[in-house]
Amino acid sequence: MNKTGKFSLLFILVFFLLASYAQIVSAAPHSEKLLNRADDLYVRAYYSESKTNYERAMRAFKRDGNEEMAHKCKIGAMQASKILMEYSLNEKAAKKLFAENFKYLSETERNNLLANAESMIVDGEKRYLGEIAVNAKYRNLNLMLKDPEMMRKYTSFFEKVKDIVYRDADSNYPADANQPFINPVTYSGVTEFNIPRKKLPENGIFKVWLPLPVISASQPDFKIVSITPSEYLKALPNGDRDINNAYFEIPLDKLKDALKIKIEFLYTRYEQRFIIDPKLVGEYNKNGNIYKEYTRSYGLTEITPEIAETSRQIAGSEKNPYIIAKKIYDYVVNDIKYSHMPHVTIGVLKHSESDYVHKNRFGDCGAQSMYFTALCRAAGIPARTTGGYQLIPGLAGSHFWAEFYLPNYGWIPVDTSIAQIADCLLQLTAEQKRRYREYFFGNIDPYRYVIQKDVDLELTPMPSEPPLIPGAIQMPHIECAEHNGLTVDFLEFWKQNIIPLAK
Repeated sequence: MNKTGKFSLLFILVFFLLASYAQIVSAAPHSEKLLNRADDLYVRAYYSESKTNYERAMRAFKRDGNEEMAHKCKIGAMQASKILMEYSLNEKAAKKLFAENFKYLSETERNNLLANAESMIVDGEKRYLGEIAVNAKYRNLNLMLKDPEMMRKYTSFFEKVKDIVYRDADSNYPADANQPFINPVTYSGVTEFNIPRKKLPENGIFKVWLPLPVISASQPDFKIVSITPSEYLKALPNGDRDINNAYFEIPLDKLKDALKIKIEFLYTRYEQRFIIDPKLVGEYNKNGNIYKEYTRSYGLTEITPEIAETSRQIAGSEKNPYIIAKKIYDYVVNDIKYSHMPHVTIGVLKHSESDYVHKNRFGDCGAQSMYFTALCRAAGIPARTTGGYQLIPGLAGSHFWAEFYLPNYGWIPVDTSIAQIADCLLQLTAEQKRRYREYFFGNIDPYRYVIQKDVDLELTPMPSEPPLIPGAIQMPHIECAEHNGLTVDFLEFWKQNIIPLAK
């Protein structure tokens, strides 16, 4: 065979192989093509198209009988939906929102505010966090002072805690370094679902994790009064864990009427007032579980090199952990602005809260607490971020604060975001503001409800889908394979009421 013939034969062979490969590729299942396209769009932040393709891929995998891949697609669609839900404003809508909230500002001033608002590229355009207007007020005191509702809220809060904050020691509340737990308050709580039957799928298992109180030195008593209907309960609540929940499985094919779940409970919460002598702080056992667990960089509480360097700068030459923690507290209170956070998006994109705060210089109660925790951990001080609710009468809401550990004393509470309220209260003298801020380092009011002792804790049993806000389980977590939308939508049918019992 001459050279020309050999070349022709080789060409034909290569062509045949390429054609065969093309047929194999084109024969790839439709479901896989849809998933690959969804993944590509997701990586490029085209979340709307990504969500659509994940949903199509999910249906295709179900037709193929591949439930595992269908579940993966469902989670992809849910994660994309969460970002779209949180970054809900395009530029036109954002400008309209600012025009409605800041009529007293010029268009140029509003545009300058908007330039500093939280935004990201979504679907090829700049999209803004839905809470940018209230955040502009939080981060600009002059704007906040022009909002009578916000000022009423802060003034009301102060009026309800000032007697605790400024209380001098007396026979009822003695200043005792050996007894930091005083002023107990017992609470009656009810958490319940009432979901209309038509809102639920016809079949499948509806799974619910309901958060409940944990037991700690400052929250020592927890009692279940009733659980109805008990036949749905699959995992009992356990207050001895670091995070507590009751787990239910409801077979929907047997459910004829509305889904009703109700738990009644009691718990007691103490005010914490620590009197600490820095000279009496002991040495850390660096081989102990507390030190190892609560000085590590992990999850939402990441210790980046930049955070570690900031911690070193704050501590300076100081070696006493109590004094270092106080310096970190002052730094966060004075230098980190309060602001609502894109918690959902941070979780979906697997960023850490501590790093977000460090880079942006603002954060809400949880984010500030995680940043305080990261700075303490970087300094070799065990610390954690405690979550649940603050129960100031008439002003109850979800809340986070922090704790750091001192040998010979235990876990010491700090609440940076509540301390910052003093900056908004112009009626207070400089000394009153100082005393108010000082109270929330080492002391904390009894209007609290702790659900989790730290972030990044796992529910029992472990869910197969990520929670709405990773690390924060203040609301129920819900899963149902047969429900194709966001299960967070069912939260409109959940309510919780926790009230202090009369003494």
